[in-house]
Amino acid sequence: MDALTPVLWYIHLVSSTTANAHQRAAAHNRKGRLVPSRTALIRSACGLHARPGTGLAELALSFDSDITLTKADREVNAKEVLEILMGGMECGDEVTITATGPDETAALDAVAHYIETTEA
Repeated sequence: MDALTPVLWYIHLVSSTTANAHQRAAAHNRKGRLVPSRTALIRSACGLHARPGTGLAELALSFDSDITLTKADREVNAKEVLEILMGGMECGDEVTITATGPDETAALDAVAHYIETTEA
């Protein structure tokens, strides 16, 4: 093994990971457990501004699971309206939704459906 092999391996690892970095980063929680995730495309012409952001937070609060939204490298708590608004999530953005808890599958389905179908 020559001196460049570790460097090349690292470059390969970083470049292959970067393609879906937000999905991969969101896929594991702090304990290393695989966390269910789903991507959704924001279709609302104004993005997740005040009205849809508030509706999303209210929906998320109806679940016991912890729910996060990730756009690029920014992660926000879906139960916090201000975090959603500060997330800068606009029309056409792809958002990764993760959920951990007793009703994580239902939470993922509901939040993804809300994001993809809510109009301004």
